[in-house]
Amino acid sequence: MKHLMIVLGFMCLSCPTLADTLSLSIDELQTWNAIGSDGEVNSQGEAVQERIMGKPDFVKVIDLPANDANVELSKKVGFFMDVKRKGFCSGSLVGPDLFLTNHHCIAADNGGIIPATNIVVWMEYTSPKSKPDANSTAQATQILSYHESLDYALLKLNKPLGNRYGWLQLEQNPNLVQQIRSVKIIQHPDSRPKEIVTNNTQVINCQSPFTGNKAYLCYLADTQGGSSGSPVFSIDGDKIVALHHRGVEGRFNLGTRILFIAEKIKPYLPVAGASTSSGTSNNATPAKTSAKPNPAAAPKAKPTPKPADPPSDTQDNTGGWKPII
Repeated sequence: MKHLMIVLGFMCLSCPTLADTLSLSIDELQTWNAIGSDGEVNSQGEAVQERIMGKPDFVKVIDLPANDANVELSKKVGFFMDVKRKGFCSGSLVGPDLFLTNHHCIAADNGGIIPATNIVVWMEYTSPKSKPDANSTAQATQILSYHESLDYALLKLNKPLGNRYGWLQLEQNPNLVQQIRSVKIIQHPDSRPKEIVTNNTQVINCQSPFTGNKAYLCYLADTQGGSSGSPVFSIDGDKIVALHHRGVEGRFNLGTRILFIAEKIKPYLPVAGASTSSGTSNNATPAKTSAKPNPAAAPKAKPTPKPADPPSDTQDNTGGWKPII
């Protein structure tokens, strides 16, 4: 049996399972649970499911032509592993040592959040033969900011993986976001190696009592368990326009518009104008350290009893997540 050897380049004295080399087979990885997918629930006990719309349109990133712009873009997308619970999600680098994923990926069974040190990020899971190593993996050291209703979590990593892979930028131009008609999603569906969806990904109008929240972007792009936290792009873009969130009764999938998340995490992101490797550029050199947040402006890392909801004109009629049965 072939084994994936994850050599973690750090020691976590409070995390004995991470202090040693983590070794797991591909078969074992397939038994892990997609956090928040079918059979899984969020901290409120509500089911969170992903959906394939009709015939699957997933394409393996490794099968794309080498000169395809999405190959370079995909390098910033990673595989999120909760080592303690054997759970997985997707996410992406948004700074040298910053990783963005869903809140429900870090939600603990008791309603709080899991320790950051339970989390390992792997950037080069592109084929069944991929072998993670100290260069392609990092441990989370801190959960800098999170919000349950917006379903995001910003993690600080123990090493600047962004210096190796580059990082993604957030699309903060509301006019451009309003014009999006189709999207693409780079993800790790069902614990598979990195895949992309670009066909049959139309943006749809989902204003209804069920999904009336304008903070959502709804689309027909395929996702599965494990896609949670994936970056959503416009079909021809290289900036994140939404953070994939969940599926809705098998009818469509949706993500939180990045404009709402950007307001919360901006103090932690690299300063405007800093070099990145976003998009197709192979020559840009990322800054070596992430910007230091302004303590007065930065969101508090500690949870509040009831996280602030989106603006009232974006609040849906469900009061939050809706159970999907």
